[in-house]
Amino acid sequence: MPIIGSQAGGAVRGLGGIGGATPRAPYSASYLVIAGGGPGWFSGQAQQSGGGGAGGYRSSYAPDPASGGGGAIETQKTFNPGTTYTITVGSQSSTIVGDDISTVTTAKGGKGAGPYDPSSSGGSGGGGNSQGRGPSPGTANEGYPGGSYGGGGAGGSGSGSGGVGASSSITGTSIQRAGGGATAGATGGAGGGGNGGQGNQEGQPGGVNTGGGSGAGGLVPGQDKAPGTPGSGVVILRMPSKSFSKQTTGSPQQSTDGTDTVLIYTSSGTLAG
Repeated sequence: MPIIGSQAGGAVRGLGGIGGATPRAPYSASYLVIAGGGPGWFSGQAQQSGGGGAGGYRSSYAPDPASGGGGAIETQKTFNPGTTYTITVGSQSSTIVGDDISTVTTAKGGKGAGPYDPSSSGGSGGGGNSQGRGPSPGTANEGYPGGSYGGGGAGGSGSGSGGVGASSSITGTSIQRAGGGATAGATGGAGGGGNGGQGNQEGQPGGVNTGGGSGAGGLVPGQDKAPGTPGSGVVILRMPSKSFSKQTTGSPQQSTDGTDTVLIYTSSGTLAG
């Protein structure tokens, strides 16, 4: 009967762990998935407009205090060797997709209300304005509603200022992300929310890779001042280093924390389970 493998120096190299390396087993991975933030709006000739809502925020990292909108921390995903997982970091939503897992998706932040436009819902809701256009709600377990003027954040509702973001230590350091954008002259929510424009200034952008909403334009009679650019999203994965395949695309930032490997995707890519 033939022997599968080849012999060299007295050792036999087999297939699939027979006389060789032990095949990797399925493993649990934690995630933090944040969509891009929503835009604050034009000031509308001294009419106070709403700040943008933060992008939707979902966490499955057990030490974190909460997911977005005060939701419970979610269940880790089981990743399997041989399956490719697709990570999308988009302006509309951020996702993790695989053939053997339920999709994780988050919604873009809502738009702030302007002189001629209502606010919109999103991961966190956009803020209202001084002309009576109300704020909009966030998405359950992703973010909070907008306030009278400020956009909602992952960790709290807007007011005049943007709502605060939520904190996660999935990278090994506690970082606040997904703050809401503010109305003119007010402060963006902690965690990447953009400040509102001061006087004749444009609104400030949301934080890069935080999902922060942008600030509304400043108040200037006879002029429209533009809002800032919403903050981009991010997807972070954490898994045991012994289980990490070391096969990725999209150039995620890689680090270790204790016995775990952390991958930070700031653009779309893949992970081979």
